[in-house]
Amino acid sequence: MLEQVNSCISQIISGVLLEQEDWHSSVERAEKDLYFLPENENVIFASALHGYGFCLSDFAKMWSKKINISEADILSRLFTDSYFSKGTIREDAERNGKKALFEQFILQPLWDVHSCGLLNDDLEKLKAFADKMNIKIRSKRAAEGFDEFMRGWLPLASACFRAATQASPSCRSFTRPGRLASLSLHETHPLNEAVKACDSTGITVLFIAKILHYGDSVLAMCRILSGSIHKDDELFLIENKPKNDDSEEKQKISISNVYLLMGREKVPVERAVAGTVCAIEFSGQLLATTLCSEPVPVGLVHVTRGAEPLVRVSVQPEGGMDELKSLRIALKQLSVLDSNIRVIEQENGELAMFAAGEVHLQKCLTDLYDMGHDNVKVSQPSVPFFETIISVPGTSSSSIQPVDCNIRSGIAKIKLRAAPLPRQLVEHLEKNEEALRDLRQGRFTKAVENLHQTLVQEGINWLKDYKGSIWSKQRVEQLRNFIDRIWAFGPPRARFNILFNAVADYERPSIWKKQTTKLRYFDQSMIAGFDLAMSAGP
Repeated sequence: MLEQVNSCISQIISGVLLEQEDWHSSVERAEKDLYFLPENENVIFASALHGYGFCLSDFAKMWSKKINISEADILSRLFTDSYFSKGTIREDAERNGKKALFEQFILQPLWDVHSCGLLNDDLEKLKAFADKMNIKIRSKRAAEGFDEFMRGWLPLASACFRAATQASPSCRSFTRPGRLASLSLHETHPLNEAVKACDSTGITVLFIAKILHYGDSVLAMCRILSGSIHKDDELFLIENKPKNDDSEEKQKISISNVYLLMGREKVPVERAVAGTVCAIEFSGQLLATTLCSEPVPVGLVHVTRGAEPLVRVSVQPEGGMDELKSLRIALKQLSVLDSNIRVIEQENGELAMFAAGEVHLQKCLTDLYDMGHDNVKVSQPSVPFFETIISVPGTSSSSIQPVDCNIRSGIAKIKLRAAPLPRQLVEHLEKNEEALRDLRQGRFTKAVENLHQTLVQEGINWLKDYKGSIWSKQRVEQLRNFIDRIWAFGPPRARFNILFNAVADYERPSIWKKQTTKLRYFDQSMIAGFDLAMSAGP
């Protein structure tokens, strides 16, 4: 079984690292670190039925005292083709017709105990074994005494706990580029150096991984990436995306208690330092994944490579409006902690959650229950079939032709072309979401004016430089005219889309100026249709 598992791991490693130039050495290093090998103490031999388990080190330590050979030497050869003879460990057990060390030192003693307790029903001999191991057997039946002896000699909980502590990540594991990139850390990120240093005396940086409902309290499981935390500390809640208004005061979270989680128990501690995983009890709402002792502009985001959320369910509370409000907050927190979740509130008031698949959906629901929301109704999952405006891969956007739509009875004919926007333009719109909100509400603020100026000065260049698109074929004057003739930006759920007025003889007031009260037939109907199309997704 170990060979099959390691074979699967080898195929995965080779597939991931094959594109690297020195992939041979990379594969060897990765296999050495990731293979399941008993001598590496990452394999537990266990019986769930009888409740015992062990690693090779358990027997290596026991036999080291008896045969006067170092524990490390026994451990390194215990799962090999070696045998013990005349006080030394020799090679080629199979060729010499000898029992291998694993059979001689481990399987044979286990078989002797099994035969006493389960085959021969010899309670007295079993008690003799137990006396040699300083284990008391209180049972009157051999089968029950066997379970009692094995759980006292090789407790499964101890083996699992040791393996877990040995496999726990190093406090300095976030010095590796791959781990840093998994939290969107790069050289210019304000927290990059602090996380790499992992210094308990540096600024405090916490990354929230999960929220748990524990009794009457709400706990957040987190990893301390830098600094330390104490009870009654106050930390800034750092948004995942930077805001344009740096003067806005950041929200603070007060830490009521710090806990060490052990199984189902929480153990209060005075202090937790960099490199550790702990739980904090807090006041307020955690709508971001980063807590920091300094008000840095942007936090950490766990980067995932999962599929786009596709499976949809409707989630509703069993109770009244108070539970609906609490559920809405919990779903928002869940979407912050897991970037593969999408949560929307539909026009009819229902809350809909999108997950990447049914397994991911079940994990999301489990997380929701852990947050204390077990009194909810979840609809059957559905996978919607979307009509899409996204081009087929490999198709040039400039080759896409306009679509003609004739309104019934010949009232109107609409010609529409969908074209992608350059990445720089979309990112700029994302940074100016508040300006887009003001513009839609008819408020012509300073932010709206700045957005207009940037689109005129920089947006034209972004459009012109977008190779292979319809924009790159336009003259600069035409692109400037496009900016001035923007009909509308996207609705609240899809703000970063633009409807351009390319009807040559249709004049309407610029979106950048205050509207007049003149009635224009079908003008708002076009905007409403655009909003509906954008709200439906790509």
